Amino acid sequence: MPESDEHHVDENVVDRHRPLVHFTADRGWINDPNGPIVLDGRYHLYFQHNPNGPHWGDISWGHAVSDDLVSWRELPVAIPAQADHLIFSGSAAVVGDGTVAAFYTGHRLHADPALVRQDQRIAISRDGGTTFEPVAWNPVIDLDLVDFRDPSVWWHALTARWVMVTVLPHERRGVVFRSSDLVTWEECSRFGPSGATDGIWECPALFEVPVVDGEGRRLDRRWVLKVDHNPGHVAGGSGGQYFVGDFDGGTFVPDDAATSSVTPNWIDWGADFYAALPFAGETVSEVAGKAVSEVPGEVGRTWIAWMSNWDYAHDTPTTPWRGAMSIPRRVTLVERGGGLVLAQRPVVGRDGDVRDRHDLTLRPTGEPIPVPDVYRLDVEVELGGASRVAVRFGMGADAEVLVSYDRLAATLTVDRSASGERPNERFSTVHRAPLDVAGRLVLDVIVDRSSIEVFADDGTVVFTEVMYPPPGERTVTVEGATGTARLLVTPLTTSAAPG
Repeated sequence: MPESDEHHVDENVVDRHRPLVHFTADRGWINDPNGPIVLDGRYHLYFQHNPNGPHWGDISWGHAVSDDLVSWRELPVAIPAQADHLIFSGSAAVVGDGTVAAFYTGHRLHADPALVRQDQRIAISRDGGTTFEPVAWNPVIDLDLVDFRDPSVWWHALTARWVMVTVLPHERRGVVFRSSDLVTWEECSRFGPSGATDGIWECPALFEVPVVDGEGRRLDRRWVLKVDHNPGHVAGGSGGQYFVGDFDGGTFVPDDAATSSVTPNWIDWGADFYAALPFAGETVSEVAGKAVSEVPGEVGRTWIAWMSNWDYAHDTPTTPWRGAMSIPRRVTLVERGGGLVLAQRPVVGRDGDVRDRHDLTLRPTGEPIPVPDVYRLDVEVELGGASRVAVRFGMGADAEVLVSYDRLAATLTVDRSASGERPNERFSTVHRAPLDVAGRLVLDVIVDRSSIEVFADDGTVVFTEVMYPPPGERTVTVEGATGTARLLVTPLTTSAAPG
C-alpha cells in the first residue's frame, strides 16, 4: 500500500466532514474491511487500521460492532501489528463452538523491499471475536513471494472442506486452496487474468448470491467472484469488478469466459468503493434477525467496502481520523439483457421515519429545496418529452454534486467537480455509467457529510463518491425541460459514531 503524507490541519474545522451514518474510527487511519462476520446476532466489522495516526502504517485489525448495521461501536484493536510483520487483509469464520478464526496475510517486514514476504496466517478467538491468538503452525501457506495476499476463507459444505481464495496481485490471478483441518492446504486452481487487468489484483471474495425476480423473490443461487484492482478502474484509480459463475469446491468457472475476459463487470461506477467483503455467518434467509417473509424485498448477502480511493486516500482533509466505510448493502443478482448482474440496495434506516414529499413540475431552472445535512432522497422522474434531467445536490456556498441523466446517450453521470476541496490532483471528478430507463428515472440517494451514494435501476447501477464541501445550507434542485418529479426526503440522524 502507498505511504501517506500526513496533513496537519485544524481538527475543529475538518471534523465537519466526519460522517454520521458511515463508520469511521475515532482516531487513526482505516482502509479495507476485514473479516466481517455475524456472531450471536451481532455484526462484527474488522478493518485495516493504524491506531497511531491518520496515515497508512502500523497496520492492525481494528474492530467495531453493530446490532443493526447502522450504529457502530468501536472496540479495542483485535489483532495488533507485530514487530516483524503487519496484519494485512483477510476474513473470519466460526470454526467451532464459540471459536472464531481470523485468516489474514502476514506482511513480513525487511529493510530491503526485495526481501519483504507475504504469507497466510490464522489467529483464534475464544472470547467472541474480541481478542485473537495466532496459531502455533503459522504461517499456514508460504509461497516465498513478495506479493501474495488477502485470504477469503469459508466452509464448503458439499465437499466438507475449508476453501481459501487469495490473489497473486501482479499476475492478476486468484488462487484457490482447500483444507480439511486448517493446517494442511492444497492448491486447487487458479483464475485469471480476466476482465480488468490494469494494475494489480487485491481483496478477492467468492460467495453465493441469490438470484431474485422483480419482486425480490429468490429464484436460484449463483457464485460471484469479486476482485479489486489498482489502478485501472473505470472511474480512475482503484475499484472492483465481479464475475458470475459456478464453483464446485475447487474451481470457479465464469458463465461466459470469452466475454468476461474482455469486458469488466464494474461493481460501482464511482471512485470510492473498494475491497468489499460479505458478512460471514449471515444466511440469505435472515436479515438483522428477521425472516425474509417479515421484510418484503430484503433478501441477499450483505457486504461493506472501504469508501475511498488509493489515488488520494492519504491526502483527504480529515483529522484525527482518515477513511470511512460505505453504507452496508444487500447484494443480489438480477437479470438484465439476457445475463445476470449484481444489484445493491443500501441498508439504512427508513421505516417509521418522517419523510418530506415534494411533487414538482420540471422546469429548466428549478427551485432549490432545503434538506438536512444527512438524508436519504428517493427520486422518481417521469421524463415526458425531456431528453435530459438533472438533480443538483447543493453542498453549501456554491458547492454541489450534479447527477444527470441523458436520455439520448442512455447515460447517468455524477459530477463532483464543484463539490468542495479536492484532496489532490488525482481526485477524479466526472463519472458515467450506461443506463437506459425509457421514460422513468428512479434514484435512491444517500447523502452524508462527506459522501454521496447513488443507486439507479434497482441498484444495478451504483456510484459511490466522497466529497469535502464547505459549510452551509444543503439543498436539492431538480431540472428538466418537461416532465414531473416526486421527491421523498428522509432525514438520517442515527449516528454511526465511533467509540
